Amino acid sequence: MKKRILFVLSVLLLFSAGAPVYAKQPKLIEVFDVEKGAVIKKIGVSEDVLVQAKQILAHLSFHGRFKLSFHKGVMVKIPIQAHVKNKWFDGDILEMIVILEPKQSPLVLLFNAQDQPVLFTTAYNAAALTKTIGLNE
Repeated sequence: MKKRILFVLSVLLLFSAGAPVYAKQPKLIEVFDVEKGAVIKKIGVSEDVLVQAKQILAHLSFHGRFKLSFHKGVMVKIPIQAHVKNKWFDGDILEMIVILEPKQSPLVLLFNAQDQPVLFTTAYNAAALTKTIGLNE
């Protein structure tokens, strides 16, 4: 369990590492390849991606367990200002992380007001998102 938590924290640190963030700097979508252990792509946020991200948020279900131990796939960090309210989460978010493992349903990682991670599954088919951001799954 400790290894899983350390893994998640190390991935989040990799996402947040880099140059200082300035208020006027454009927000970018970051794609992190788990196998390579690095951000492999940064792209600007488009209206198409925001629409798909909102669809993903509209189809959340509580994951129920905290298992993020995988060796293949990508994590897509999407900056989005949204209010998420469901049975398990009620709050504003500034970003979401969509976890795409081969042959698995997409997972969504959100952080509550206390910066605690909450893991969800989504019934939304992420194929449109991967196509829009140029990922070949």
